[in-house]
Parts: sequence; C-alpha cells; structure tokens
Amino acid sequence: FLIVNADILTDLPLNELMGEQVGSMNLATLAVSDRPSSRRLLFEKQTGLLGGWENTATGELKITRRMNDPISKAFSGIHCMDGQIIRRLAAFPEFNGHAPFSIIDGYLALSKTNPIGYYDHSGAKFMDTGTPERLAEAAIMFS
Repeated sequence: FLIVNADILTDLPLNELMGEQVGSMNLATLAVSDRPSSRRLLFEKQTGLLGGWENTATGELKITRRMNDPISKAFSGIHCMDGQIIRRLAAFPEFNGHAPFSIIDGYLALSKTNPIGYYDHSGAKFMDTGTPERLAEAAIMFS
C-alpha cells in the first residue's frame, strides 16, 4: 500500500515508486531526494538498504546496520510498503498499542532485520505545505 503525507505536493511518478516496491523484496520503499533537510536517512550505497538516521543540526545519529559507504537522503513523507509491515511493527512493544509513534523510528527498528529500500525522486517538484507560507510557495510552484 501507498502512504502520502497529507501536506505533501509532488509530481514524482508514483507508479515508478510502487513498481520499485513491487519489484523488490523490500518490506518498504521510501521516497527520498537530495534536498536540504537537517533530518536525513542513511542508506548503504551498494545495497540501497536503510541503515540509519541522522540529525545534522543536533548531531544525533542512529545506526541500525553496518554500512560501508552510506549515502544521505531526505525523506519525502511518501512510502510504499508490504502489508506485512503492520504485523512486524506490532511485534515491537514501543509500536504496539494506541500511542502515536514516529514511522521513521519504526522503519529504523525494522531495518535491523528487514530490507527497507529507497526510491530517489531528486529533480521532481516537491513541497511540504505544512505552513501558510509554504502553501503559497506551492501554489506558485505547481501553477
């Protein structure tokens, strides 16, 4: 299934993202790009698998698997996943229940034993419209 955060506007080809997920053995495929963001996902360059997260503003770093040549990408709030992900997340006490949690924390926990890949849509139009100012910018970008 496909999830797109409600405040995201983009022209990335969703059919390509979904095709990447279906054609892989990944539990999930995350849409990412090369754009400014202090919060970055880290992927093993050779395998394309998620292996960590960093906050470049605070220096916080979370590594979940060994990476010989990590690449850093900004998550776009768009992800395609296998339906098994719900059951696998529920196996973790911190994600099982009614409390909200960060899906990134869920992906990081799962990435220790499950393949989580990425789809790079760098170059596509992309806007997080979470503020009135950003919404006005998006109206110009997508007009």
